[in-house]
Amino acid sequence: MKLLYSDQNNNVYVVTSSELSYDPVTELESSSGTYSGGEPYKVSIEASEYEEIVRLAREIAGSPDGKSDKREMLTSVLTLVDDQKESAFILKRSEMRTKLEAMLKEYGNQ
Repeated sequence: MKLLYSDQNNNVYVVTSSELSYDPVTELESSSGTYSGGEPYKVSIEASEYEEIVRLAREIAGSPDGKSDKREMLTSVLTLVDDQKESAFILKRSEMRTKLEAMLKEYGNQ
């Protein structure tokens, strides 16, 4: 399974079984023309880290709470991709979303 996460600023994290990559918004791409998400990166992750991220992502996807029907300010998008389908979820601010974002940043900064 591959996981894509676009945060509230449209910075994109991509998680595979062996890598976590980060594709930030640049100043030119930002709506304000001044925001930058920083530098892009790609790092290797351990199988246990991947499993922890996927477990939490599946928990978020399966929860009825914290979802939105429209992509609005302060929402993010979680997309789960496997061989048979792709499922996307628009997420409002929540404790689980905050935990996922913290996990992605932590594993990306190793």
